[in-house]
Amino acid sequence: MREKEIRTFMEAIEPVFAGNDLVVVFEKIFQGIMNIVPCSAASILLRDEKTGDFTIRSSLNLSPDYVKKVKLREEEKILSTILKTKKPLIISNIVEYFGKFDPDSIPWIRKQGIVAVVIIPIISDKGLIGTLHIYFSQHYKLKKGDIETLRLFSHYTAIAIQKAQFLMERERIIEKMQVINKVGKHLVTSRTLKKLLGVIKKEVLRITKATDMFIALYNKYKGTISFVLDTDIKASGTSERKLSSGLTEWVIMSKKPLLLSTGDEKERKKYGIKSFGQRAKSWLGVPIIYKNSVNGVMAVQDFTTEYKFNDFHKELFMDIANEAAIAIENARLYEKLKTIAITDSLTRLSNRRYFYRMISFFIRKNTVHERNFSLALLDLDNFKFCNDRFGHTEGDKILKRAGRMLRNVSKKEGFLAFRYGGDEFSAIFPGMEKEKAEKILTKFFEKFKNVGKDCITSISAGIVEYPVDGLEVDELIHKSDLLLYKAKRKGGDRVEL
Repeated sequence: MREKEIRTFMEAIEPVFAGNDLVVVFEKIFQGIMNIVPCSAASILLRDEKTGDFTIRSSLNLSPDYVKKVKLREEEKILSTILKTKKPLIISNIVEYFGKFDPDSIPWIRKQGIVAVVIIPIISDKGLIGTLHIYFSQHYKLKKGDIETLRLFSHYTAIAIQKAQFLMERERIIEKMQVINKVGKHLVTSRTLKKLLGVIKKEVLRITKATDMFIALYNKYKGTISFVLDTDIKASGTSERKLSSGLTEWVIMSKKPLLLSTGDEKERKKYGIKSFGQRAKSWLGVPIIYKNSVNGVMAVQDFTTEYKFNDFHKELFMDIANEAAIAIENARLYEKLKTIAITDSLTRLSNRRYFYRMISFFIRKNTVHERNFSLALLDLDNFKFCNDRFGHTEGDKILKRAGRMLRNVSKKEGFLAFRYGGDEFSAIFPGMEKEKAEKILTKFFEKFKNVGKDCITSISAGIVEYPVDGLEVDELIHKSDLLLYKAKRKGGDRVEL
């Protein structure tokens, strides 16, 4: 290599050691090559880990159409020759060469004005990672020194790629640790499942740039999956479905992560997966495992872009899922304990403590929004006689039936039902005047009369309305209680306003 060429070469490879931007490094290498060899264009093809194909990642003086067209597959003659020899491949007549096995590329080659190409392997300690292509628009006989110079450029290109990969991997590890640390801090402090899922969602969407994400919890006893967090569901709440043969179910049953880079149906059939709704072009799901049992699945999907997610995302998801598994279980346990604390075990209605809390809530809410609500106290007529005569077992049966019927009618009519204590119940009717609440309870009383087979019982009730009948909790309860006993004095089985 002459002094001028050495100087040109050193200037070209300087960014390999000084910079981290591969685009800048490749541009300098291309310019250095063109200053030494009379070529018209250059490109670098790198191997895609997913497909195994070699595609152009950087180029100089090539049209965008040609860049999109060029692709080398491992089974093709060019790569098989380079893989075998590990030496540069000189194609002096590119039209004649490609005409034998890839005639579709000839129009593109002619349009680009290429007559010859030299392909130099880019080899690292991992083997062949890419190829350096030098294009000529006129016939030129390469000298021995030219080949050696091009091989040097290829060698330093490999160094630049390895350096970039090392830095990228280091940055990913740092980013991964930061995400896990951030999520971990919130997981410790987030008691409620809603808040916990919100933290996970924010970090996952940020790191993956995904637009669609969901977390599905698995109930093995019911055989259902509940989508407790889904960015694709606009309405609040959850959606639930029976276990089937979708992507989520595959992750649950296999206890393994699943990364699908394309929307190819064949790939899904390979796993025995049946797609539901619109098919995602990229999909990544990982199991949420607690004590060797799958509690659910965390997944992201993209309906427009293939290869959106990669192995880095998969590893990060697994780490987040492992961190989240205990926290989700604790949050579910916490919410279960909260439910137990406000639920009457016999009737499965909310208890008196929760009744008082909800009255206070509706007073605060309706003070702001100026909406009335009604409140009722209910009492079982003739219950003490039935309980004393037939025993507590029969009494509990009557209370259970009353609770079950109140739960059903409250869901249908849109009010809240509670067990107040003993044989007393209570109800809150949001946004309802007491006349409407009276009609609902009167209709319910008619169905309730035959609830006891051995002992006929009925119900009495007193209804008040906020703020018409009072502004304070105690005032409303007191007036409702007076109306209740007025109904009982009149023989029961009636509602008093």
